[in-house]
Amino acid sequence: MFYATRLVVFVMLLALTAGPSRTQAQARRQVTAASAEAQFRQQINGNTIGILGGIMNGTFMRFVDDIAKVVDDGDNLRVLPIVGKGGAQNLRDLLYLKGVDLAIISAQSLVEFKNQKGYHNLPERICYVTLLHPEELHIFTDKVGSIQELSGKTVAFDGTGSKLAAETLFASLGVQPRQMVAFNLLDAADKMKRGDLDAVVRIGGKPISGVDKMYAANKDLKLLEVRYTDAMVENFLPTFFAKEDYPGLFGLDERLDTVAVGVVLIAYNWRLESERARRVEKFTKAFFGKLPDIVNSKSSHPKWRDVNLQAQLPNWKRCAAAGAWLSAAKLENSPVSADGAGDRRRAVRAAPSGVGQERLRQPLKQKAKLPE
Repeated sequence: MFYATRLVVFVMLLALTAGPSRTQAQARRQVTAASAEAQFRQQINGNTIGILGGIMNGTFMRFVDDIAKVVDDGDNLRVLPIVGKGGAQNLRDLLYLKGVDLAIISAQSLVEFKNQKGYHNLPERICYVTLLHPEELHIFTDKVGSIQELSGKTVAFDGTGSKLAAETLFASLGVQPRQMVAFNLLDAADKMKRGDLDAVVRIGGKPISGVDKMYAANKDLKLLEVRYTDAMVENFLPTFFAKEDYPGLFGLDERLDTVAVGVVLIAYNWRLESERARRVEKFTKAFFGKLPDIVNSKSSHPKWRDVNLQAQLPNWKRCAAAGAWLSAAKLENSPVSADGAGDRRRAVRAAPSGVGQERLRQPLKQKAKLPE
């Protein structure tokens, strides 16, 4: 009996001493798992770059998607496309919204908002990675024959960037619409067919998506011509539509003049030693290095052929990482072919300095010795 009692006591003591050991081991495993998870979370977030595009079917989002398809490298570098509203909203989101590292915006918006409330000291707060492409201004109508006839009419805009461009254009030409309202292209086409709307304005890299559905809904639609004037120098570039841009649509049989705005990829101007600056640098190296792959991809927007990394945006700072890459890489631009060179030279002479004349001297090919 005595020995049995001692055995019970011994077993109880053993259980008591073993209990804390198991608890401690379990706690250590939990700490280790939590630490590993924290490291994994840090790795994912540290290598993810958020790029703000524009409206879902717009050129901005198409460009961001094209970048993500080629540059995204899994956990090593993840490109996260973010749907935005374009225009000044993209600028505000870059400055104040968490998770936005870069944004695509029109050069016109930078000029328009650099001195407005909430955008103070803008040239010091942001920098540009590269200019991208010109976005053509489209004015669709089934009611009028010239842009001057839009005075006193109801005009729609598709996206805030389109609204800003339309207001700037109309002001330069003395055109005063009775009302400007927001509608997407398809709804605008239907509204025009019913007589509730006179025109719709859309800024977008030609060819913009969805115009086939728009034309199917209203086959009386046509594009209005916008002739470049001296009053447009500060905000627009001269360009044109051709039959091949919209084959079989809007009665385009020959060249039709219009204007465009420059588009730029910008980033917040983080301190060089910061984690956010490191992410922008990592993205920039990958993006610039893989640009030929983006241009040559069959799924990429045709406007990628217009991108010239060496183009400059006067009065704005290039991001340090972009400047360093361009200094280390030796880009060799092949000459512009004779076909269309005259039009390009005339366009360069007329182009506004505020949106980057070099954009119109697009190279047909780019050869780069990539930096180490």
